[in-house]
Amino acid sequence: MSPIRVPIRVLIVDDHPVVREGLRAVLSRFADCEVVAEAGTVEEAVAAAAEHHPDLALVDLRLGGGGDGVAAVARLRPTPCVILSAFRDEAGFLDAMAAGARGYVLKGSSPEDLHKAVLDAAAGGMPVDPALAPLLLRRDPTLSPREREVLQQLADGLANKEVADRLGLAESTVKTHLESIYRKLEVIDRTAAVTEGLRRGLVRLRGNGGA
Repeated sequence: MSPIRVPIRVLIVDDHPVVREGLRAVLSRFADCEVVAEAGTVEEAVAAAAEHHPDLALVDLRLGGGGDGVAAVARLRPTPCVILSAFRDEAGFLDAMAAGARGYVLKGSSPEDLHKAVLDAAAGGMPVDPALAPLLLRRDPTLSPREREVLQQLADGLANKEVADRLGLAESTVKTHLESIYRKLEVIDRTAAVTEGLRRGLVRLRGNGGA
């Protein structure tokens, strides 16, 4: 996972003021978290993100009349978003993940578990309620170790031939691995594959060609 800067600047998105107040109170207990803004609708969230540049957004799955959390996740990109929900909503979970959510946490979680989820997501991980994790695995076929190696080389900025030379593979084999990576990550090109790999914590930016 990537190193994180602290305090982690958090945007809270929930249409219930009392819930926002409770989340702010919980996060204020931890010195490495700072709530920089609150929002009750998707539009308010987008405006708050543009003004405050949070490191992470905690987003209610159901925002009532203010739009839904899935729409907020899509609109808030590239700000990482962790969905908060009162229920294990399988359909909502899959929709949120497809929209780019970084994680899914129940509102009934302990303060310590919520804090851990914030740290995990800010570091590039994907905190997901254990009961829903199998759904993510079924939706997200696991990359093989070799495919992860190839994807990391893409993240390092290498061309196909350079990847082949570094890993001792034929260039045609690299292309075969790329086709499999694209299919599993549901993307259409190398840039999107790297972006999705970073979002899912499969690769990291190392710079200088992996040095």
